[in-house]
Amino acid sequence: MSLEGPAIAAASTKHLFFLFIQKQGNIELWKSDGNIAGTMLTKDLGHSDFTFYNTTCEATESTVFFRSPFSGPDAPDFPYRSDGTEQGTYPVMGAPAPHLAGSNPVGFVSGPEEAVFFHADSENYFRGVWRTEPSAPFSITRLDTTSQDLYLEVGTPMTVGDKVLWFSNDHTLHVTDESGIIDEIQLPVNFSYFWDYGPDGLVYFVARNSKSIWRTDGTPGGTFEVFSASGNSLLYDLKTAGDSLYFMERFSVPNQPNIHLWSSDGTASGTQIIETVTNSHPIFLQSVENSLVYATYSVNPNASTLYARGFEPVYFPDLYPDDFIGLSITDSQLFVLGRPEYSPTDSFHYSLWTAENAQPNLLREFKAIMGHEYYDLKPQNHLHRLGNSVLMGAGLTENNTELWISDGTSGGTKEVLDLNPSGSSNPNNFVRYNDQLWLFTANDGTEVSWWTTNGTGSGTFKVAALATVKDYFVPNVRNAYLTGNRLFFSMNDGIVGQEPWVMVLEDSLVVSTLTPLSQANELSIWPNPAKDVFNLSLENQMGKPVWVKITNNAGQVLYQQRHTLPDSGPLTIRLPQQSTGIHFLQARSENGKIWTKKLIIAE
Repeated sequence: MSLEGPAIAAASTKHLFFLFIQKQGNIELWKSDGNIAGTMLTKDLGHSDFTFYNTTCEATESTVFFRSPFSGPDAPDFPYRSDGTEQGTYPVMGAPAPHLAGSNPVGFVSGPEEAVFFHADSENYFRGVWRTEPSAPFSITRLDTTSQDLYLEVGTPMTVGDKVLWFSNDHTLHVTDESGIIDEIQLPVNFSYFWDYGPDGLVYFVARNSKSIWRTDGTPGGTFEVFSASGNSLLYDLKTAGDSLYFMERFSVPNQPNIHLWSSDGTASGTQIIETVTNSHPIFLQSVENSLVYATYSVNPNASTLYARGFEPVYFPDLYPDDFIGLSITDSQLFVLGRPEYSPTDSFHYSLWTAENAQPNLLREFKAIMGHEYYDLKPQNHLHRLGNSVLMGAGLTENNTELWISDGTSGGTKEVLDLNPSGSSNPNNFVRYNDQLWLFTANDGTEVSWWTTNGTGSGTFKVAALATVKDYFVPNVRNAYLTGNRLFFSMNDGIVGQEPWVMVLEDSLVVSTLTPLSQANELSIWPNPAKDVFNLSLENQMGKPVWVKITNNAGQVLYQQRHTLPDSGPLTIRLPQQSTGIHFLQARSENGKIWTKKLIIAE
């Protein structure tokens, strides 16, 4: 079947595939069940003078959600949803614009007075640095900057001592401390993307169009050049491992070594070549458990050699250096996870190895790996150390990714728990908590939640639900950052877009807050302590339905009921009589947002 006009694939539900067609200036949403007779126009979205672009789409079993496929300064930017019918295809009105203050956040970092800083969009699409307000927990403020250009805010926040730093305009370093005053250091060179903390805790960065290494402590006097490249080379990558800083120098002169690997203690005299690589193929630097790991590549035959401090070099035939998607080092073993290898009989599979006698020792082959995002993740992101074992999201079939663990033996490489017996849980976002338990997100078939595990089936349980899959997007959660008992992360709920969220954990892994940062203070309950009744107010949800749940310290649900909030004034709820002491009240809106607060029930 031939369709007139350019097309962009949208998304697939369990039964339907959606695509956009641009025809004579109109944007049309089409659907198909894979047959000519089942391919038809769902809805004409109307004429557009704006640019037609590849929009963001996701789907549940029966509904597809997508951003408006128009681009331009005045283009509509609200989301649509569709169930495959014309009547069931409509814009989700009443939702905030996707570019709220603090949308698309990246690079969370702790700053003075327990504030957390991050890089995000503003309401005008301009990138900027934001911070949480210590005096008003979980509210956020955009820091003043001189740049109002989308392309010039290039740096994510960095912490040095009691200062937070970030680059802008390529030549400007912004600095703020506990005073809240933002100073600017005008650099004589430009920032060239690569940076890392040195072994001394200062910030080192590649500058001058990839020709030099600079360091800064956030003061003009402490900002200067450490190393300068030769005239026929460029500097790439920058990683701290253990007590040294490492970087690469690549040459473009024929018949000379192509790459030098350097180490530095942060001084010019302490910067020296430690490895010469005599080919121009890719090499990566990675810090894994404070050890430097890198790979070199040779041709005829194609192979990579992986180098890790404390281990013999490991030779991997038929692999490129960027084929290593998982790296982890325990007290005695080097774990390696590879990109999928193809074979005529078995399609493709991912291999998990340990290193033995300078050769890979195959532990298990998997058909699926968490997220299938190996193409843009750094190597160690798929393997997570837990004691002398590693955790990962993996599966033996293409559509079933569960939580797995490996102790470095074939028999000890096994599934921890089948979180979603009827499908794939796709474990993601592993974060170490309390040096014992790992937090990760997974889907048990009913909702996407934060989970915790100690590496055993009985020690793997749900901490807090993020969203109900049947109602909207499966949330895209990433960039998780833990400071104290506060877990900050970037999440796309499918309605507002990618925005900053926070989860506050009690010592018992009970959640006291789970909400977008900008909405954390919307829930009010009083009196607290309460005896017989209490009042509940939830800003911006007046007149809308809300699910109210009260649990005790043991997690037992004492009250759970759907209410419609009054158009004005608070909602009054009579308390259950069977319990006193500390409880947790959770309010969930119809679009899945969650607000939680402590509620003390008096005798």
